Amino acid sequence: MRLSPRKRLRSPRQVARRRKMFLWRAGTLLFLGALLLSGGIAGTHIEAIQIQEIVVEGNGVTAKGALSASVQEALDGMYFPYISKRNIFLYPKDAIEEKVLAEFPRLASVTFTRLDTQTLSVQFQEFQPVALYCRESCYFINSTGYIFAPAPEFSGTLLVRFTGGGLVGEPVGAQFVSVGEFKKLLQFIEGVAVRGLAVEHIELLPAGDARALLSSGTAILFSRTISVLVTLENLHASLSSEALSGGLDGVDYIDLRFGNRVYFKKKTEAVPPASDDTQ
Repeated sequence: MRLSPRKRLRSPRQVARRRKMFLWRAGTLLFLGALLLSGGIAGTHIEAIQIQEIVVEGNGVTAKGALSASVQEALDGMYFPYISKRNIFLYPKDAIEEKVLAEFPRLASVTFTRLDTQTLSVQFQEFQPVALYCRESCYFINSTGYIFAPAPEFSGTLLVRFTGGGLVGEPVGAQFVSVGEFKKLLQFIEGVAVRGLAVEHIELLPAGDARALLSSGTAILFSRTISVLVTLENLHASLSSEALSGGLDGVDYIDLRFGNRVYFKKKTEAVPPASDDTQ
């Protein structure tokens, strides 16, 4: 029978020597790791790669000084305790973008570009107004129905005004109506314009109805629950009918809320007569 070899016993001196060697190696590795880490952290503070200047570029009314100050504020401080946020390669771009867009609701987008190792360019684009939301004061609305800034008084005659809708609280930063519904309202305005009529004001009424006031003084009542194309077709058919062959001059309102059954009232009449079916 083959006997297994006996394990070699180490003396206490050998055990102590091995333990000392292990601790020395571990300490050396920890020291080198700490040295590399501290060197890397120190590298983030090298003056030559610290953001010193913010260049703001963009057209609009947004105050460039205020925007620059907002970015500078976001660059103050450190990641964790020691890593510089001003490092041109490590600055917190996403956090700065989120901060700036929250502080400046007028901005549609903001982008960043390194001009050199110490200069950061900030380019912004503002929302473009397509209409106004008005109650005590008026506010600009963009193409998706987002209310993004107060409007000066003189802008009231240049853009279609919207009222109603039940919006409460601070308008800036709010959605007037859903994106889809607002696009339908814009489609209605454009469709009416094709027929040579200019909408000046749209009031959202209860039960999904709306009232559009034309520059001629005539009002158009329509339902927001009916397809815009159907509403425009009924309007076109009404304007082509004998009853309205003279156009809308002298017409107080035309009511398109009941499908192809269209009603209108002339300004001299007390009771609105029903027109013939338009389809």
